Amino acid sequence: MDPVQFPIPSREEEGSMLTINAEILLQSMKRVFYAVPAQGANAVMASMCLQAGDGNLNFVGLDGHVLAWDKVDYDGKFELLIPKGTVEKLKSIGLSGDVQIRHNKTGAVFITDEFEVYTRLVHGNYFKYQTMFKELPLHTLVSRMELLDAITRAKMCTEERHPVKFELQGSSLRL
Repeated sequence: MDPVQFPIPSREEEGSMLTINAEILLQSMKRVFYAVPAQGANAVMASMCLQAGDGNLNFVGLDGHVLAWDKVDYDGKFELLIPKGTVEKLKSIGLSGDVQIRHNKTGAVFITDEFEVYTRLVHGNYFKYQTMFKELPLHTLVSRMELLDAITRAKMCTEERHPVKFELQGSSLRL
């Protein structure tokens, strides 16, 4: 397409910048992308949250029923609400090397040696997802395939709208 049709974004506006390895960025986005709803009336919920603080860069997707959260080490503080379409585009174009993310109140640009992807940011406050999790001393390891097989068997015995209930007792997990 003829580039004259598009406005020239200004890089001189006040804002912040971070640099992250493309593989780390894409892996974290892929881990939470499934929890970002495809559509909805709430634009904040239909976005992926990149939130930095307390030594972490958090990637969060939330659709009202499922919450996905991934984090990597990062020193800084900001919050960006990236539209789902932009995340899809970033995943599809094959980023490599380091990605520089420049952002201000209204927009962000993802810059590599080959690409510059500009996006508007979603305005609003993201949900307080941190309060949905508590640090507990309990840690449970389960074989992924055995768990999925057990969930499949349990769902065959219920109606579709009924959730599977998990009960932990000692070293056993009942569904």
